Amino acid sequence: MAYVLYIESIKYMPSSTHFLARQCPSWKHYNNRSCPCGHPVQYMGFNADPRAHGVFYLNTSRTAPYGLLDSDCSAGAFSLVQIIGLMMLSILLVLLLLLVGLVLIQQYFGLPILARVRARLYMEDLVWHGLGKSPSTHILNSDKAVDT
Repeated sequence: MAYVLYIESIKYMPSSTHFLARQCPSWKHYNNRSCPCGHPVQYMGFNADPRAHGVFYLNTSRTAPYGLLDSDCSAGAFSLVQIIGLMMLSILLVLLLLLVGLVLIQQYFGLPILARVRARLYMEDLVWHGLGKSPSTHILNSDKAVDT
């Protein structure tokens, strides 16, 4: 059952209070709602903070979806590292899509866009890891579309 709860915890962001756990001395204290929300907040599963120590409690549903909202506590937030990671991932995705678009334009429309970009960046004479004779390098260096 633990793996089912963990898998479900992946779909909830730290900005939600699903699977929010409270540090408490006992289950009795937790059920009496006498445990504070905690700062920083702690979650069960994917968003758990491995640096947090202690005994934590939370309620789950008997059936899926198991993650219950904790309406008494405020949600956590993304850490600075998570925000920077998401921004870098977004930038890399945009650059990858741009590169794929440029390769498609060069290959299907015969426009030597990537050859010009490589020339502007002074990369026309570079050969990385012996890939200078690969078909993709010839496509990138060509001024014409490749017939397929």
